[in-house]
Amino acid sequence: MQAVCFEEKVFALPHRTDAHAPLFTENGQTWLNLELYNGRECETVEELLDAAGSAGHPFSRWSTIRRLRQIHGSSALLKVSAPFSALMQMTRSDRMFHWLGGKPEQVREALALTSDATVAACAEAVRYGARVISLADPCAMPELLGEKRYRAFAADYAVQVIRGLLPLMDGSLIHLCPRLSFTLEHMGFLTSEKISLAGGLYASAICLQTGQRGAPLMGHHCLHDPSPEGGSHGYALRLNA
Repeated sequence: MQAVCFEEKVFALPHRTDAHAPLFTENGQTWLNLELYNGRECETVEELLDAAGSAGHPFSRWSTIRRLRQIHGSSALLKVSAPFSALMQMTRSDRMFHWLGGKPEQVREALALTSDATVAACAEAVRYGARVISLADPCAMPELLGEKRYRAFAADYAVQVIRGLLPLMDGSLIHLCPRLSFTLEHMGFLTSEKISLAGGLYASAICLQTGQRGAPLMGHHCLHDPSPEGGSHGYALRLNA
């Protein structure tokens, strides 16, 4: 079964009026860069709030659904940025750190809007054939933010997205980037259990897990692993109450 990955370039790229971003292959898998949101650089926290409020723009959903329909029958992966990284892609890091200290409530409001839009867009994508939601938070690093800020501005909202999506997956699967999943486990947000997979490439083995009564949340392993036997095992994750 061919795996097609939709890579969500949240807020980072210029607006397009079509849904025909270029395809490329990696380790035998077909990937698609799908530009979902208008690219803009926010100079004030008020601009950030305005941009976050438009995160669920119909164009982005139409583009995703159109592509999912075009590849009907394939096993689609949707690659998504967690809320903190989505916002970081709209501004400079020095501005964000200034707002975290000086205007934390506005940042939290923007994060909440982004969380809601992410859940809604991913849930709609699942209804139209996305089998794996791949969630990463590359801009959120506890060693730079500090553990307290990481929990308050990154981890809490990543977990909010996961909790919102889990009841809506309908046989699909959420896969966390290993840096995100290991950090959340270290901080007590989740636990993990090693499980056996079908073997072969890891991404292909994960696709085979969908549609079963298996683990709806997985991580601790990179979907880009090129090892021919990287899919021999994986890690089922469970959020703590």
